[in-house]
Amino acid sequence: MRYCSARSLSPDQVGDGIIGEFEVWLEANSLARDPRGTLRQTCSLWNEARQALTDRSLRELAVPGYKSNRMARLPLSAFPESFRADLEAYLSMRANPDLFDPEAPDKPAKANTLRLYRDQLRLAANALVERGRGPNDISYLHDLVQPEAFKDIMRQLLAEHDGAGSFWTDGIIKTLLMIAKRWCRVSHDGLNELRRLARAVPKPEAGLTPKNRAALRQFDDEQNLARLIHLPEQLFREAMREAPSTLRAARKAQIAVSIEFLLYCPIRIGNLLSLQLDRQILRPNGAHGPAYLCLEPEGVKNERRIDFELPQSLSKMLATYVERFLPLFGDHDGRLFVTPGGKRKSGGSFGTQLSRIIRDRTGLQLTAHQFRHLAAKLFLDAHPGGYESLRQLLGHRSIKTTIRSYAGVKMRRAAQIHDEVIEQLREELRPLAHRRCRPRPKEGI
Repeated sequence: MRYCSARSLSPDQVGDGIIGEFEVWLEANSLARDPRGTLRQTCSLWNEARQALTDRSLRELAVPGYKSNRMARLPLSAFPESFRADLEAYLSMRANPDLFDPEAPDKPAKANTLRLYRDQLRLAANALVERGRGPNDISYLHDLVQPEAFKDIMRQLLAEHDGAGSFWTDGIIKTLLMIAKRWCRVSHDGLNELRRLARAVPKPEAGLTPKNRAALRQFDDEQNLARLIHLPEQLFREAMREAPSTLRAARKAQIAVSIEFLLYCPIRIGNLLSLQLDRQILRPNGAHGPAYLCLEPEGVKNERRIDFELPQSLSKMLATYVERFLPLFGDHDGRLFVTPGGKRKSGGSFGTQLSRIIRDRTGLQLTAHQFRHLAAKLFLDAHPGGYESLRQLLGHRSIKTTIRSYAGVKMRRAAQIHDEVIEQLREELRPLAHRRCRPRPKEGI
């Protein structure tokens, strides 16, 4: 990083504090078109390099979420040690709850959930700073759930979203209420007051976000859909043409396999990157027989088992990839999606790479997670009202989640069907429209 070199910072000195300063510098001095995207990619690539190195003296960097547009986002190191210690103690409790504490959670939180809580609480503290409080005035998590502080946090988050509700704000509210109840042990009356304040915050609109709806609208055009669903085989053919195979060809084949997986098996990117042969990918009849994707509940976000038989085209592509291209990445330990050297790819850098290739090759804007929304659109277009089957495909725990998320997709399809009914009736009734009507007799004659 040239920023660090210019300041004579060694790699082992780089942490979230330095990244916070780098963020401010990027916003003020960089000519990058997307400074925040640059920062996210920097953190993701740093973490990927850290995994590839045998020397683990480098610290892992928190990849910023950027769920709102204008908040300063001080790093945790800007807040008192007591606040950071209280936060880490809370996260430790969530990771290992006391089974005999009636106020403790029923089960341990997963690593991704803990990272989300850390980011939410950091942003809640930042919201207070934006409303005029000094970082040193925020000493414990208890300071976030005082009624006046809670109101200031909500006001700032609403201001960041132009007064509208958002799922991000809703998530922070739920986390603060959970801390008030289970960690700070706020009184019954105090907890009811916080809940009353939370009810005053506008709820997010049900269904997909505008960004996700815009992504799906691209595929109302069948030519765009054709470009995407044929992209994996095009990339794989190009990789196969290189003889002998190179690492560049292996990377291309890796992207092809990942897109093919996401088209047929719309799983989350974290599950995709964790796939290992003979663990989540089972081939009981050998490398060239049927293949199965099996994810156990403990490895899935909502703890729902996922069990797919892979279609023949994907199974065949996978067998060739494992046989010809995967060894070029080094000692991969059966992992399908790895860096040169055999380390698991990080979600941030891989997601950026995937979206860039899709954009460059097809002109379409699509993220790895939006493949799940695309799967829902295509499924409901083919099977209107098939929410239970879609719920099972996406692994939702409740059908209410499926309906709430994709009711808008069905609405558009219903409108299209209605349009077709009107067009059909118009053609069928056209002869009647040209018949001359008898004049109605006037009253009183």
